[in-house]
Amino acid sequence: MRNPFKKKENNNNTPFQGIASFFLRLFYLINRMGEYIANYFLTIENQEKITEIGQFRGFKRSFILLNILIVTVITLFLWSFFAKTDQVVRADGTVIPASKIQLVQSSYGGVVDKILVNLSDDVRAGDIIFEIDKDQSLINYETAKEEVTSRERKVKIFEKLLASGSEAEMTIINEKLLLAEAKRRYIEAEKRYNSNQVKSPVDGKISTVNVATIGQVVGTGELLAEVVPKDQDLIIEAQVQPKDIAKVKVGQKAKIAFSAFDSAIYGMFEGEVEKVAASTTYQEESNRVYYTARIKVIDNKINENDKVIIQSGMQSTVSIIGNKQRVISYFLNPIKKLSQEAYSE
Repeated sequence: MRNPFKKKENNNNTPFQGIASFFLRLFYLINRMGEYIANYFLTIENQEKITEIGQFRGFKRSFILLNILIVTVITLFLWSFFAKTDQVVRADGTVIPASKIQLVQSSYGGVVDKILVNLSDDVRAGDIIFEIDKDQSLINYETAKEEVTSRERKVKIFEKLLASGSEAEMTIINEKLLLAEAKRRYIEAEKRYNSNQVKSPVDGKISTVNVATIGQVVGTGELLAEVVPKDQDLIIEAQVQPKDIAKVKVGQKAKIAFSAFDSAIYGMFEGEVEKVAASTTYQEESNRVYYTARIKVIDNKINENDKVIIQSGMQSTVSIIGNKQRVISYFLNPIKKLSQEAYSE
């Protein structure tokens, strides 16, 4: 075996060559030590120590296994020194809409006549979702319209009589006041009639329906349904532990697994960190403190696969990909930490 301790004229070695040279020398020393031990047992004065040929063969096999073990350990050490893996920060997350959910409310109170949507239905802006007091509002509208027509006819008659001197001026003034009041009631009845059809304000998906049955009485301004706007970015609101927040930066890639979809079938979904909260949030129910990170889902599988429908409120597990780290650091860092704590004490 070539002696690695022999000096070379060229000293411009790279760090890798230096480390390789160190382990080569170490292996050379171990090999030489093994040869020395073998020669010791094989000298003439020690032949009586090996009384059976089986013992010698067992010693030879042990020596070979020892060399294999040493080479394996050195190889693993070299691999762990040069190989790098991604730092991963894991956090629980919830799907939220990128823009605000649109609230559908009743402009007037009344009895629900029709429920025209179900949960998760797709709707377009202007689609009728509910009808409230349709029959009664139609009756009020037609009554008010007839009253306006009647008052207008009376005013015209009294204006002709006033021109001929057959009617007093005060009478015509009173009729005009009654006509103005009738028009006001007509406008209100028309508005009420048009509002009995509750419509979707945007294109989207029905995420909540608060009206359970036909005939249910609802009040003015009561929340009837919620619509998640369509064609918007999906956002995961992840809860990052304070000990991991230093590893999370805007722009980092993320892998997302939704609890509703088996990752073995659908795989992991791609995402990107869009925003990281500057301060912690305290969750009183679970007595937890965490930082909120917003993860934008950028995977095309959601658009290409009709079976993958991500809805607001779905639970997920987010793996945020950080900087690369040497494999050996996973073993050395705990040792460094323990030594620092020991020195501090």
